Amino acid sequence: MTCSLLGYYGKGATLSDLVYLLCRQYFRARIGIGIAFKHSIHDRVYIVKTMGNKPINISDALAGKKLWEWFIDHVKNKGYNINEEVNIFLGHLRYATVSPGEVDDKLAHPFVYKDEEYEITIIHNGDLGGHILLHRILRNIVKYDSHYLPLTSDSAVIPLIIREYINLYGNADEGFTNFAKDFSLSNQTYGTIIALIIDKISMSSVLYFMKYDMPLVMLNNESGTFLASDIYAFYDPILGDTKELKITVFLEEPNKPFIGKIEGPNTIKALSDYSTSYTINVEPILDDFEHHHCPYNKYHYPHTHILRKWDKRTLSFDWRIKGITNKIRDEIKRNVTSEIGESRGICLECYIRILLDKGYLS
Repeated sequence: MTCSLLGYYGKGATLSDLVYLLCRQYFRARIGIGIAFKHSIHDRVYIVKTMGNKPINISDALAGKKLWEWFIDHVKNKGYNINEEVNIFLGHLRYATVSPGEVDDKLAHPFVYKDEEYEITIIHNGDLGGHILLHRILRNIVKYDSHYLPLTSDSAVIPLIIREYINLYGNADEGFTNFAKDFSLSNQTYGTIIALIIDKISMSSVLYFMKYDMPLVMLNNESGTFLASDIYAFYDPILGDTKELKITVFLEEPNKPFIGKIEGPNTIKALSDYSTSYTINVEPILDDFEHHHCPYNKYHYPHTHILRKWDKRTLSFDWRIKGITNKIRDEIKRNVTSEIGESRGICLECYIRILLDKGYLS
């Protein structure tokens, strides 16, 4: 299991609604929740985070709503108007992989580094391979003493590393892109990073993102652009009473991350020319679901994705992709079950890759 992420760059959505979309991914969370947001492009970044919540009962169908209510009360108690619209948002539900069980607000995301030129705010899920990798990267690009690294969380040093890559390569695009490529060089690392990089000189605010062996999906609508670590963040009446949505799934190449940036509402640009994204019309069935490692390891490391239970007709997760018939789903189900020797199902990324390999999607 890893943490849940939500990113947003848009024309305006309320803080309450965005936190609710984050909490829809409650099945990943254990200890800690945090958000960063801006009310306008030229506004400052506000951060609210806490590690005070108890572990979530993921079998509780109302767990997401309960988490939302608890954290929204926390935000209100900090003096923020939860019904005010924001234009940029980062949200993080923490599932500890480095310091499991510790309850300390210093461990909660987002993490920030800022100086006279840049302000960098990040959220991260996955595994950085421990402090050894971080020390190695820092030694290669800057002359920091080893005691500089914070002892609370390895993710806390990511904004500093990104800043040094910007120094090294001269601008945020090249800096973040090369950071993401180096990040994926170690077989000990995998994950997703969403970074809000503010250039104080040009007054620009850009959301950069990378995914490497972890799920990341995107939704564009009239409100703006949403990034989430799981598709279930988007299926809720908050985003409109619709059963079918156009979702973009990012597909990286083996050992190479997908890298991109969002410069404004519905303004997305890929920064990695070796990776692809695929947009599909999907309709899920929102009843019981299972969460566990995808066992189909042909395309990725066996990280956690949301899976559907098998039934007699469809794939376990029962993603109803427009243009894919029940007959095709049945065929893939039989083939996958034969290959992996079990019937738990596969993740959405693997399903799409199989459809592409077989020529059912183009």
